[in-house]
Amino acid sequence: MKKFISGILCAVIFLSILTACAGNSGTSGSSKAQNSAAAAKTNEQKLHTLTVCAAKDAGDITAVFLNTSTGKTAAVKMKKNGEQGANNIFTCQGDVNLYNMVHVKFGEKSSMDVAFNSFISGWYLKKDELLPYITGKEPGYIYYDNSETKWDKVYAYWWGGMAFNSFTKEPYYFSEWPGFQMERIDNSDIYRIKAPWGNQGIIFDSGVTDREVSEGKEAFQTTDIPYNNDLIGKIYKIDMSVEPKADPGVMKSKRRYSAGNWSDYSAEK
Repeated sequence: MKKFISGILCAVIFLSILTACAGNSGTSGSSKAQNSAAAAKTNEQKLHTLTVCAAKDAGDITAVFLNTSTGKTAAVKMKKNGEQGANNIFTCQGDVNLYNMVHVKFGEKSSMDVAFNSFISGWYLKKDELLPYITGKEPGYIYYDNSETKWDKVYAYWWGGMAFNSFTKEPYYFSEWPGFQMERIDNSDIYRIKAPWGNQGIIFDSGVTDREVSEGKEAFQTTDIPYNNDLIGKIYKIDMSVEPKADPGVMKSKRRYSAGNWSDYSAEK
């Protein structure tokens, strides 16, 4: 009887092992199939249109795509695909699943590498610089309306962004407070600066350092303004109906405006 029971137990254990092995084999096959599908998806071609807006005297432009992991490159001559004011619009396509960087060549000049992915619509080529470009917008700049604030100087301070001269490789996206001085346009009340790329927030201010404030010099600024790349080509104006608030203590000569609005900029306004 004991031998009979032992035999049954052995059979049950043997069947359990077979079932487990079969299950593991199925899981392994499923896993391999999923991995193969993922690899196939990664290798699928995903074309994205690269746009470059350039002056009409720029001549032919070639885009050179780069995969920074493999070193693979591809040079593609860009095609003229329209005009925008005094500029030509050039386009070509690249595979964002294959390349992650790109630079442009025209004449004997070549820019530095910039990001290439589905989130970037293009670049504006101006005076040997590559600036972020949004189709149909004034390329590469953000603006500030000083018509009511009447600050002697206008500065912009941001964090987490990136802006650079793509040919000299000189960055200008790191700055201590109060930031970068903005350019006054034709002796008007409108100021502009090359738009940062990918930053998280921006402050417009009157260009006074914290040390000067602590010594009693009057200063004005906005509070932190949320920023994203969709604001390229727009102008910011403070809402003067909302009174600014003074900082406490020795910084009381600094006042912050908490309200304002972005709107589309037009040189004709």
